[in-house]
Amino acid sequence: MLQVKNLTRKYPSAEFDIIALNSVSFQVEKNEVIAITGASGSGKSTLLGLLAGLDRPTSGSIEVQGTDLAELSEDALALWRGSNLGYVFQNYQLISSLTALENVALPAELASDNDAYEKARKLLESVGISHRLNNYPGQLSGGEQQRVAIARALIRKPEIILADEPTGNLDSVSGDAILNLLFAVRKSATLIMVTHNPKIAELADREIILKDGKILREIIHRKKAAPRKKKKPAVNKTGKK
Repeated sequence: MLQVKNLTRKYPSAEFDIIALNSVSFQVEKNEVIAITGASGSGKSTLLGLLAGLDRPTSGSIEVQGTDLAELSEDALALWRGSNLGYVFQNYQLISSLTALENVALPAELASDNDAYEKARKLLESVGISHRLNNYPGQLSGGEQQRVAIARALIRKPEIILADEPTGNLDSVSGDAILNLLFAVRKSATLIMVTHNPKIAELADREIILKDGKILREIIHRKKAAPRKKKKPAVNKTGKK
């Protein structure tokens, strides 16, 4: 589904280059759930931005289903994102002049989907803010804006969902509901999320831990098998075991 090879991102400065990512390599299978973790400044958000084609690497490559993102023009990248990718930004990136409903419907509307607003209503209901359809981002709390951003990322049923701290501004109950929604799409999508929460990371199929722009280690989280139910002893017609 996705292959990253020797990905490096440097930012030039007056004295020396700042290396945000340094020769990072990994691959992601279709419908896999990946958690990217690490301390602040380890390169998590930089990596997510590169995977989305929102930034260009200094060196290395990102291939998505055989397509090298570096070979796409800015216009081609925009078309690719619109068709294949859902992105949940940490700072929401909602359009202030549009209502919650309009923000969620926009990607589908741009794709000439006649059911854009109906789909947006259902998604906003699924994230628990159907009562905020006509409110603008400035009238919403941080947690409500986060839910709108998640609904917007899901509306075109993308094959890849990238999420930067998707539950960071939500209480535990709301956060659990959003995680359930995100994890439910794994039947049809690949989910890659940045998180500081170890409990969320443990829910992923695999955790990639970054440190100082490099992969420190990868952890495969195997789900525990459900306990087997004890069989009841057979009873014959006389009632004896």
